[in-house]
Amino acid sequence: MDHIELSSIVVDGLKCLNTSINTDLTKKLISNAVKMALYSDANIPANPEIYATKPDFAKQAEYAVLTVIFLSIKHNYDSTKFRSLLESHNVSAMAVDELIKVYDTNKTELRVKNLTTGISLPHMTNVEWKLTCDVKSSQTECGSGELTYNIHLGRYKDKTGERETIADFVCNVEELQSLIYKLKEIERQYERLSEK
Repeated sequence: MDHIELSSIVVDGLKCLNTSINTDLTKKLISNAVKMALYSDANIPANPEIYATKPDFAKQAEYAVLTVIFLSIKHNYDSTKFRSLLESHNVSAMAVDELIKVYDTNKTELRVKNLTTGISLPHMTNVEWKLTCDVKSSQTECGSGELTYNIHLGRYKDKTGERETIADFVCNVEELQSLIYKLKEIERQYERLSEK
């Protein structure tokens, strides 16, 4: 089983739910936090009462709620594993039930949001190439005779399956060999790190 380690800030924030923050505000905070994560601010009604009495606890709890939910989504936790994680950190029973309800209701949207959030670079899943030779053009009497490779790096979009270009470039044989050497060096470095 994939085990999630929670920081003390997250654990303390979860413990604020239904203790430092009352039951009614706990429910509103959990619901509001998930709405803010999924939708634009324009779609979220203002709930200033969440932050009116104990803003520090509310902000920490809000951070904790989103952290534990998105980590659980990332690790593909079902409701049982999610409940077990929360209970292992002594989160109040009422808060656990509310978190499970919100988690189950929004799991699909949270998973999609998790996939589209962050600064990760696109994963390359497709390479196309074409060998061309400059023999003659309409602008010159003779060509250089140089062979070049037109290389297209791409990926397939998750939702539509369409091909999307990441990078297009042209290189000669020496430049292509240099690129291949650098890629092999990356592979060797990765193998050295994985052996440690």
